[in-house]
Amino acid sequence: MSDNNCLNKLFDNDKPIIGMIHLHPLPGSPLYRPEKENMKKIISLAVEEAKLLENMGVDGLQIENIWDYPYLKGENIGYETVSSMTAATL
Repeated sequence: MSDNNCLNKLFDNDKPIIGMIHLHPLPGSPLYRPEKENMKKIISLAVEEAKLLENMGVDGLQIENIWDYPYLKGENIGYETVSSMTAATL
């Protein structure tokens, strides 16, 4: 593989496996229910998923807000959604 390939720069193997973290509904999304799952619970579940994937040998992680449907677009996405997704990745 070419040295210009960004995957070669990030990972030690030629075919890295990337695991997906599925965040539960985030603040600002239509399905967010803080009385059911606040940010502490959402982050706790994401960390649990990450640890499971790490123990299974994945090489990297990707995070998505799959449960934020119906999906908001563009200017309709609130700052609270963006900041909570950022907080979940730290």
